[in-house]
Amino acid sequence: MSSEERARVTLNKDEARLLKAQLERAEIKFEEREVGHVFHRVPRVALSIECSMIARARLRADYDALVVEILCQNVGAIGAVKYRLGVAELNNDAVEEFGKRLLGLPNRFTELKLPD
Repeated sequence: MSSEERARVTLNKDEARLLKAQLERAEIKFEEREVGHVFHRVPRVALSIECSMIARARLRADYDALVVEILCQNVGAIGAVKYRLGVAELNNDAVEEFGKRLLGLPNRFTELKLPD
């Protein structure tokens, strides 16, 4: 997922800190610089954000618990998410719904996962 253009925003330091945390969580690269202005008493931060986002999914078997963990980064939601499916839930429907999630299609994959 990418675009040649960069997103640009200027925020106060607290807002910038929150946005930077979300960008780092999603592994989105950005540049920042402090902005000074005569009329602004609160220091501001200008962010230039790359419009490029990594999306990936990793599957890991937990043999002791008989569970498959699916670790997603920017798949269906921004940031990292972990799903757990038991042996009984890991069937053709689950694979099909996960495939839809990967492709960004409407899906019900999150309904199939084990409770945390």
